[in-house]
Amino acid sequence: MSPMDFGLCIPCFANPGAAFFRTPRWSALDPKAAVEAGVQAERLGYDSLWMADHFIHGVDGGILEGWTTLSVLAGRTSRIQLGTIHMSDAFRQPSLTAKMTSTLDALSDGRFIFFFDAGWGLDEQHAYGYPDRPASERLERLDESLDLITQLWSGATVNYAGKHFHTNDAVCLPTPVRRPPIWLGEVRDDAYLDIIGRYADGWNSVPVSPQQFGERWAKVAAACTRA
Repeated sequence: MSPMDFGLCIPCFANPGAAFFRTPRWSALDPKAAVEAGVQAERLGYDSLWMADHFIHGVDGGILEGWTTLSVLAGRTSRIQLGTIHMSDAFRQPSLTAKMTSTLDALSDGRFIFFFDAGWGLDEQHAYGYPDRPASERLERLDESLDLITQLWSGATVNYAGKHFHTNDAVCLPTPVRRPPIWLGEVRDDAYLDIIGRYADGWNSVPVSPQQFGERWAKVAAACTRA
Protein backbone atom coordinates (compact mmCIF):
# COMPACT_ATOMS: atom_id res chain seq x y z
CA MET A 1 0.00 0.00 0.00
CA SER A 2 1.25 3.48 -0.82
CA PRO A 3 1.74 6.09 1.95
CA MET A 4 -1.51 7.73 0.91
CA ASP A 5 -4.35 6.32 -1.18
CA PHE A 6 -7.07 8.38 -2.83
CA GLY A 7 -10.71 7.36 -3.05
CA LEU A 8 -13.79 8.80 -4.72
CA CYS A 9 -17.25 8.85 -3.14
CA ILE A 10 -19.67 8.10 -5.97
CA PRO A 11 -22.00 11.10 -6.49
CA CYS A 12 -25.16 9.10 -5.92
CA PHE A 13 -27.59 11.83 -4.82
CA ALA A 14 -28.28 15.53 -5.43
CA ASN A 15 -27.59 18.26 -2.92
CA PRO A 16 -26.87 21.65 -4.49
CA GLY A 17 -24.75 24.05 -2.48
CA ALA A 18 -21.78 23.50 -0.21
CA ALA A 19 -23.58 21.79 2.65
CA PHE A 20 -22.39 18.26 1.94
CA PHE A 21 -19.05 16.91 0.75
CA ARG A 22 -19.98 13.66 -1.01
CA THR A 23 -21.70 15.11 -4.08
CA PRO A 24 -20.57 17.72 -6.63
CA ARG A 25 -23.49 20.06 -5.84
CA TRP A 26 -25.75 18.27 -8.30
CA SER A 27 -29.22 19.80 -8.63
CA ALA A 28 -30.66 16.46 -9.77
CA LEU A 29 -29.52 12.86 -9.52
CA ASP A 30 -27.99 11.48 -12.73
CA PRO A 31 -27.63 7.69 -12.36
CA LYS A 32 -25.60 7.09 -15.52
CA ALA A 33 -23.25 9.99 -14.82
CA ALA A 34 -22.72 8.68 -11.27
CA VAL A 35 -21.48 5.35 -12.62
CA GLU A 36 -19.34 7.03 -15.27
CA ALA A 37 -17.69 9.09 -12.53
CA GLY A 38 -16.49 5.85 -10.95
CA VAL A 39 -15.22 4.49 -14.27
CA GLN A 40 -13.37 7.73 -14.93
CA ALA A 41 -11.85 7.64 -11.42
CA GLU A 42 -10.21 4.32 -12.25
CA ARG A 43 -8.85 5.76 -15.51
CA LEU A 44 -7.39 8.69 -13.57
CA GLY A 45 -5.57 6.41 -11.14
CA TYR A 46 -7.73 6.64 -8.05
CA ASP A 47 -7.28 3.77 -5.60
CA SER A 48 -10.84 3.18 -4.41
CA LEU A 49 -14.53 3.88 -5.03
CA TRP A 50 -17.03 4.30 -2.19
CA MET A 51 -20.78 3.92 -2.35
CA ALA A 52 -23.27 5.05 0.30
CA ASP A 53 -25.96 2.73 1.70
CA HIS A 54 -29.14 4.77 2.06
CA PHE A 55 -32.74 4.58 0.87
CA ILE A 56 -33.53 8.30 1.13
CA HIS A 57 -30.99 11.10 0.91
CA GLY A 58 -30.16 14.45 -0.63
CA VAL A 59 -32.27 17.44 -1.57
CA ASP A 60 -35.24 15.44 -2.90
CA GLY A 61 -34.71 12.10 -1.13
CA GLY A 62 -33.40 10.49 -4.31
CA ILE A 63 -30.36 8.24 -4.07
CA LEU A 64 -29.05 5.22 -5.96
CA GLU A 65 -29.33 1.95 -4.05
CA GLY A 66 -25.83 1.31 -2.81
CA TRP A 67 -25.25 -2.39 -3.31
CA THR A 68 -26.72 -2.48 -6.81
CA THR A 69 -24.57 0.48 -7.85
CA LEU A 70 -21.40 -1.02 -6.38
CA SER A 71 -22.09 -4.27 -8.25
CA VAL A 72 -22.45 -2.37 -11.52
CA LEU A 73 -19.16 -0.57 -10.82
CA ALA A 74 -17.47 -3.91 -10.14
CA GLY A 75 -18.38 -4.97 -13.66
CA ARG A 76 -17.35 -1.68 -15.25
CA THR A 77 -13.89 -1.55 -13.61
CA SER A 78 -10.94 -3.92 -13.26
CA ARG A 79 -8.42 -2.57 -10.76
CA ILE A 80 -9.90 -0.07 -8.33
CA GLN A 81 -10.96 -1.13 -4.82
CA LEU A 82 -14.71 -1.12 -4.08
CA GLY A 83 -15.98 0.03 -0.70
CA THR A 84 -19.28 0.61 1.04
CA ILE A 85 -19.76 3.73 3.16
CA HIS A 86 -21.42 2.56 6.35
CA MET A 87 -23.20 -0.47 4.86
CA SER A 88 -26.11 -0.75 7.26
CA ASP A 89 -26.52 -3.81 9.45
CA ALA A 90 -30.13 -2.71 9.98
CA PHE A 91 -31.06 -3.34 6.33
CA ARG A 92 -30.01 -6.99 5.96
CA GLN A 93 -29.54 -10.19 7.91
CA PRO A 94 -25.80 -10.74 8.48
CA SER A 95 -25.92 -14.13 6.79
CA LEU A 96 -27.22 -12.41 3.64
CA THR A 97 -24.58 -9.68 3.99
CA ALA A 98 -21.89 -12.37 4.19
CA LYS A 99 -23.19 -14.01 1.01
CA MET A 100 -23.44 -10.72 -0.90
CA THR A 101 -20.01 -9.49 0.11
CA SER A 102 -18.21 -12.78 -0.47
CA THR A 103 -19.74 -13.07 -3.93
CA LEU A 104 -18.78 -9.53 -4.93
CA ASP A 105 -15.24 -10.03 -3.66
CA ALA A 106 -14.94 -13.27 -5.63
CA LEU A 107 -16.33 -11.72 -8.82
CA SER A 108 -14.14 -8.61 -8.52
CA ASP A 109 -10.94 -10.58 -7.85
CA GLY A 110 -10.58 -9.48 -4.24
CA ARG A 111 -11.33 -5.76 -4.52
CA PHE A 112 -14.03 -5.35 -1.87
CA ILE A 113 -13.66 -3.26 1.32
CA PHE A 114 -16.32 -3.89 3.96
CA PHE A 115 -17.21 -0.61 5.68
CA PHE A 116 -20.00 -1.56 8.09
CA ASP A 117 -22.25 0.16 10.61
CA ALA A 118 -25.07 -0.55 13.04
CA GLY A 119 -27.53 1.63 11.10
CA TRP A 120 -28.24 5.04 12.58
CA GLY A 121 -30.51 6.58 9.90
CA LEU A 122 -33.79 6.16 11.76
CA ASP A 123 -35.89 8.41 9.50
CA GLU A 124 -35.30 6.27 6.42
CA GLN A 125 -35.69 3.06 8.42
CA HIS A 126 -39.11 4.28 9.60
CA ALA A 127 -40.04 5.28 6.05
CA TYR A 128 -39.22 1.83 4.70
CA GLY A 129 -40.87 -0.05 7.54
CA TYR A 130 -37.80 -1.27 9.39
CA PRO A 131 -38.13 -1.72 13.16
CA ASP A 132 -36.78 0.93 15.51
CA ARG A 133 -34.26 -0.53 17.95
CA PRO A 134 -32.48 1.18 20.85
CA ALA A 135 -28.81 2.00 20.38
CA SER A 136 -27.70 -0.70 22.82
CA GLU A 137 -29.52 -3.40 20.82
CA ARG A 138 -28.14 -2.13 17.52
CA LEU A 139 -24.62 -2.44 18.91
CA GLU A 140 -25.33 -5.95 20.19
CA ARG A 141 -26.55 -6.89 16.74
CA LEU A 142 -23.52 -5.27 15.07
CA ASP A 143 -21.18 -7.27 17.29
CA GLU A 144 -22.99 -10.54 16.50
CA SER A 145 -23.18 -9.67 12.81
CA LEU A 146 -19.44 -9.16 12.50
CA ASP A 147 -18.79 -12.41 14.34
CA LEU A 148 -21.17 -14.35 12.09
CA ILE A 149 -20.05 -12.70 8.85
CA THR A 150 -16.37 -13.42 9.45
CA GLN A 151 -17.19 -17.04 10.30
CA LEU A 152 -19.21 -17.45 7.10
CA TRP A 153 -16.44 -15.88 5.01
CA SER A 154 -14.21 -18.81 6.01
CA GLY A 155 -16.31 -21.23 3.95
CA ALA A 156 -16.90 -23.52 6.91
CA THR A 157 -20.35 -24.81 7.80
CA VAL A 158 -21.64 -22.44 10.46
CA ASN A 159 -24.18 -23.20 13.14
CA TYR A 160 -24.65 -19.93 14.97
CA ALA A 161 -26.80 -19.39 18.04
CA GLY A 162 -26.59 -15.78 19.10
CA LYS A 163 -28.98 -13.56 20.98
CA HIS A 164 -30.21 -11.94 17.76
CA PHE A 165 -29.10 -14.16 14.86
CA HIS A 166 -29.12 -17.88 14.12
CA THR A 167 -27.92 -20.13 11.30
CA ASN A 168 -28.29 -23.86 10.73
CA ASP A 169 -25.59 -25.58 8.65
CA ALA A 170 -25.03 -22.35 6.72
CA VAL A 171 -22.34 -22.42 4.02
CA CYS A 172 -21.11 -19.28 2.25
CA LEU A 173 -19.46 -20.27 -1.03
CA PRO A 174 -17.71 -18.89 -2.95
CA THR A 175 -15.50 -17.49 -0.25
CA PRO A 176 -13.87 -14.08 -0.68
CA VAL A 177 -10.56 -14.05 -2.55
CA ARG A 178 -9.09 -12.74 0.70
CA ARG A 179 -10.87 -11.68 3.87
CA PRO A 180 -12.19 -8.22 2.99
CA PRO A 181 -10.77 -5.43 5.14
CA ILE A 182 -13.32 -4.40 7.77
CA TRP A 183 -13.79 -0.68 8.37
CA LEU A 184 -15.88 0.92 11.09
CA GLY A 185 -16.50 4.63 11.51
CA GLU A 186 -16.96 7.48 13.91
CA VAL A 187 -16.66 7.50 17.71
CA ARG A 188 -19.64 6.72 19.90
CA ASP A 189 -19.66 5.12 23.34
CA ASP A 190 -17.19 2.63 24.81
CA ALA A 191 -19.28 -0.36 23.68
CA TYR A 192 -18.97 0.77 20.07
CA LEU A 193 -15.28 1.60 20.45
CA ASP A 194 -14.66 -1.90 21.79
CA ILE A 195 -16.27 -3.37 18.65
CA ILE A 196 -13.85 -1.25 16.61
CA GLY A 197 -10.94 -2.58 18.65
CA ARG A 198 -11.98 -6.20 18.16
CA TYR A 199 -12.88 -6.23 14.47
CA ALA A 200 -11.74 -3.21 12.49
CA ASP A 201 -8.81 -3.11 10.07
CA GLY A 202 -9.59 0.54 9.28
CA TRP A 203 -11.43 3.43 10.87
CA ASN A 204 -13.12 6.48 9.33
CA SER A 205 -14.13 9.91 10.57
CA VAL A 206 -16.17 12.60 8.87
CA PRO A 207 -14.18 15.81 8.31
CA VAL A 208 -13.38 17.49 11.62
CA SER A 209 -10.67 19.83 12.85
CA PRO A 210 -7.18 18.41 13.52
CA GLN A 211 -7.79 18.77 17.26
CA GLN A 212 -11.11 16.92 17.09
CA PHE A 213 -9.56 14.21 14.93
CA GLY A 214 -6.77 13.75 17.47
CA GLU A 215 -9.31 13.39 20.26
CA ARG A 216 -11.28 10.80 18.29
CA TRP A 217 -8.19 8.87 17.29
CA ALA A 218 -7.03 8.73 20.92
CA LYS A 219 -10.29 6.99 21.85
CA VAL A 220 -9.91 4.52 18.96
CA ALA A 221 -6.30 3.80 19.93
CA ALA A 222 -7.36 3.18 23.55
CA ALA A 223 -10.01 0.71 22.36
CA CYS A 224 -7.38 -1.13 20.29
CA THR A 225 -5.15 -1.32 23.36
CA ARG A 226 -8.03 -2.78 25.39
CA ALA A 227 -8.66 -5.36 22.68
